[in-house]
Amino acid sequence: MTLLMKSLLTCGFAVALAVGLSLAIVRTQTADSQQPNVPLVSFQDGTAAP
Repeated sequence: MTLLMKSLLTCGFAVALAVGLSLAIVRTQTADSQQPNVPLVSFQDGTAAP
């Protein structure tokens, strides 16, 4: 196998790995992005602080 072919295969593998990892990271971050809507501070009348 020539050196050019080896380098092309290595670059192709690196690109595929980078794309796969980036998609996996984005998928895990968006999997559970719903946070509870609980106010940290509330007043006596029950309204949430801005």
